[in-house]
Amino acid sequence: MNSSLTAKELRAAAALAESRMLAGLGPDEAPPHEFSEAFERKMEPVLKKARRMERTRQTARTIAASLAVVVLFGMIWVATHAEAREAVGKWFKYQWNNIVSYSFTEKFTGELPTYRPTWLPDGYEENNLIDYEDADMYEVYYEHENGNIILFCYQAMDEEFDLKLYIPDDYRRESVLIRGLPGDLYFPPEEEKADRCEMVWVDEEDDMAFCIFGKLERDVKLRIAESVAKVEPQK
Repeated sequence: MNSSLTAKELRAAAALAESRMLAGLGPDEAPPHEFSEAFERKMEPVLKKARRMERTRQTARTIAASLAVVVLFGMIWVATHAEAREAVGKWFKYQWNNIVSYSFTEKFTGELPTYRPTWLPDGYEENNLIDYEDADMYEVYYEHENGNIILFCYQAMDEEFDLKLYIPDDYRRESVLIRGLPGDLYFPPEEEKADRCEMVWVDEEDDMAFCIFGKLERDVKLRIAESVAKVEPQK
């Protein structure tokens, strides 16, 4: 049995699931019923509050249905891709429209180490560091003298924080291994723009996820990724 599904088939399955969920939610309005005047006077304060909240309730139903489809789409991905089934112990990934999410299944309780690439192309120097303390995530920026930027980021694999990427419709994905760790490269369709690929990989042993962005050729990005190591914190 062939367990793989095309993106078109997955989108169709998600759309079908959405329509079924919405259909099962029932009508917004209650069925007609005659109440006594005394009862209606007693209930008027409650009815006024309910009318004020009607817009909020409708919005909440829409959001809930959408989230259910997102979760279902993620479960379809996990169920039909061997790569996801192998990784579902600590993480899995799913795509909703143009957003690819790398989600984690456990709480991170350790100390966040310091990571840096130990190799970079000539001419790049670290020029900015952003520490997202609440999310146990760092972004490190390297700038070339010609103005090009490399962004290296890493974050703890924590169930409260996904690593999300925006991937255009026409990008293609390539599975890669970074020192034996599973990763993905996302490429634009045009060969002349191949240096705009995005890279993500996951280290389950150290509970870390990494990404590299920047205008670099595929092999250069791979070499940078393979050079990433723990280093002593800068003082």
